[in-house]
Amino acid sequence: MPIAKIIGKKGHVFVLDAKKENLSIIKKRAEREGLENLSYYIAPYECTEMPVNTKVDLILCSNVLSIIKDTNNVFPKIKKLSKKGTKLVIIDWKQAADIGPKKKDRINEEDIILKAGKIGFNFKKLLSAGPYHTGLYFVKEK
Repeated sequence: MPIAKIIGKKGHVFVLDAKKENLSIIKKRAEREGLENLSYYIAPYECTEMPVNTKVDLILCSNVLSIIKDTNNVFPKIKKLSKKGTKLVIIDWKQAADIGPKKKDRINEEDIILKAGKIGFNFKKLLSAGPYHTGLYFVKEK
């Protein structure tokens, strides 16, 4: 919601989630807040399909990569949605967090930085995402 409020009517937010219930909750909240600049799509976690086929300014991937068994499928989809200057923010569980998914399912920051680099994203900085999460910020340079 904060992103939709910030960009206002000059932009649009595509909300993707694998669960219809999550989309319903977000949609009801947006309606209560009078936000009309959002579209909602069901998208499988494994990224076998992407319902959005446009270039975007920002991709926010939050608590998704730790759910996906093979993150190699995700990065070609991110590349397809990106253009020069697209910002990519990945937020997911820290390896050292006491709660969350199994340690083996959590992201490896170095691996994610390499995979994003292969599709033209330059790693810019780590983001503070609370005690249990890590954040990675990238910008597409090519």
